[in-house]
Amino acid sequence: MSRTTVAQVSVPRPDVDTQDGPPALRTYALAYAIGIIFLAFEIPLLGLQPKYAFDGMYLAAFVLPPILTAIALLLVDAPGQMRTLPLRALVLFVVAGLASVVSTVLLTPFLVLMFREGVGRSLSATGAVSAVTLAIVAAPLVVELVGAVRSHRPTHAGVLVAGLAVTAVAFSMALAPTGALAASMRLDQGELLMITSSWWLPAYALAAAYARRLGMA
Repeated sequence: MSRTTVAQVSVPRPDVDTQDGPPALRTYALAYAIGIIFLAFEIPLLGLQPKYAFDGMYLAAFVLPPILTAIALLLVDAPGQMRTLPLRALVLFVVAGLASVVSTVLLTPFLVLMFREGVGRSLSATGAVSAVTLAIVAAPLVVELVGAVRSHRPTHAGVLVAGLAVTAVAFSMALAPTGALAASMRLDQGELLMITSSWWLPAYALAAAYARRLGMA
């Protein structure tokens, strides 16, 4: 009588690290959430400076959040690797930051065409486009939040909830571009909130996810 051996196949969980690096969805969601949390502090900081001053403090408000996002992401998602944290954070910042710059170059012609067609002249149309874009780029945070709760990762869940709260503020501003929230911000603050949340930050988070999957950070 022959004995049959049944092989057990292990299916990797989406929230567990593999030899290829952490899950891309987790990195994207955390990077976006952390980045938009820092954005919430960046906007009031800009308000303390003259509009479009572009002096040292004004430029620091733009440069520091991407650097702090890279550091905070690794602290939240890989706290046991402190010895290599500075180097990995530097690599992550450079790769993700360059991706944001490249996305600006690539998407600018599309935005010029969009505004030339008249969308940009209508605040309601612009707000609708921004709201739809925000809903798309922030959807992974909701998915990952469900996963974090189910897999008992309270730190990740807390970061994602805070990130979604800030995203909700940007979303409400997109839906009501002439409302009280939008009116309370200067033009440079409003531009920073909408462009970063719907354009620069998604590109940053996507690049960070890809870099970490490749083992670069």
